[in-house]
Amino acid sequence: MNALSEAMVMDRTTLLRALKPLKREEMVRARSAAEDPRQLVFSLTTVGQRKLTHARKLWQDAQKEFEAKVGSDRAKRMRHDLLTLSI
Repeated sequence: MNALSEAMVMDRTTLLRALKPLKREEMVRARSAAEDPRQLVFSLTTVGQRKLTHARKLWQDAQKEFEAKVGSDRAKRMRHDLLTLSI
C-alpha cells in the first residue's frame, strides 16, 4: 500500500477511496501481506487485467492523436514538464 501510494503520488486515504470502486467491480483484490497482516496488498484480477489491456490501447491511441496534433517534440517536452510538476 505504501509503495503504491508513493508511486501514484497520493496519500493512502485518497488511494483507498480511489480503489473502492475497483474492488466493487472486482477489478482489484486486497489481501493482508504475509509478512505483516496489518498491511494490505492489492493485485489485479482477471477482469482488471482485461480492463487494463483495453485501457492501455485507448491510451496509446490518444497519445498518437495528441502527438499528431502538437508534434512529437512538443508532446515530449509537455510530458517532461508535467512529470516535473508532479515530483
